[in-house]
Amino acid sequence: MPAAIVCESITETSVTWPTANAGATVFGQCAQGYFGSTQRTCSPDGIWLAPSGQCLRGSCQDDSDQTAVFRTVPTNTADVSGECLEGYAPTNGQPPSRSCSAEGQWSATVNPCTRLVCAATTDDASHAFFRAADSNTPDIVGECLPGFGAGLTPPKRTCQLSGAWGEVEGSCERTFQSRTMVV
Repeated sequence: MPAAIVCESITETSVTWPTANAGATVFGQCAQGYFGSTQRTCSPDGIWLAPSGQCLRGSCQDDSDQTAVFRTVPTNTADVSGECLEGYAPTNGQPPSRSCSAEGQWSATVNPCTRLVCAATTDDASHAFFRAADSNTPDIVGECLPGFGAGLTPPKRTCQLSGAWGEVEGSCERTFQSRTMVV
């Protein structure tokens, strides 16, 4: 009895085809990180015919972890560097990173960005002390220095996205203590 005519199993970039009997149509198995549906027929003389359908490379889409943005990359991509959002900076000078799995899912962020902070400072012109504040925080009211009290307009300023203090509006005024003389 003659040997059966078959198309041998083959693996291509995005798909693996199983061994098939002549005249049979089979579905291909998409490679890890590829998605779709494809089928192929084994001709009567044991030669693979052109496939229909295809396996396409998957991806992780643009995403943000609230401190940084990560751009679209193909599946199975490790150590994707992100860009810190405005008001944030790389922690220890290292950019945030994530990996894109074979299933098209982002991993947790390694080395997330750190929110910028305006450092505590004293403003001599307004006679006020301002406590440290997160970037992009408006209307931080200053505390009057000893010997000064809130004026008509209390001192306030904004901690900007850059982590720098904005201009002071208002000021503290010198307080005077009246002295009573006892005779």
